[in-house]
Amino acid sequence: MRKFGFLNFIREQGVVGLAVGFAIGGGVSKLVTSFATDIVNPSIAGLFGLTGLQEAAFEVGEAKILWGSFVQR
Repeated sequence: MRKFGFLNFIREQGVVGLAVGFAIGGGVSKLVTSFATDIVNPSIAGLFGLTGLQEAAFEVGEAKILWGSFVQR
């Protein structure tokens, strides 16, 4: 049973392995953010006939739920 996976990783790979992991994680994070911002959000806005997601909302009584603003972030 491998109880302390992170500690074992640091012992085996050292600081260089940790740095490579952070670099790869940062790159993947930017890739996912770009995919969501440049492909997913405009596609959703196009499906609903909006120029941008910022204006997407629905009303419940007197409350206005800005779901487009939420999805855009």
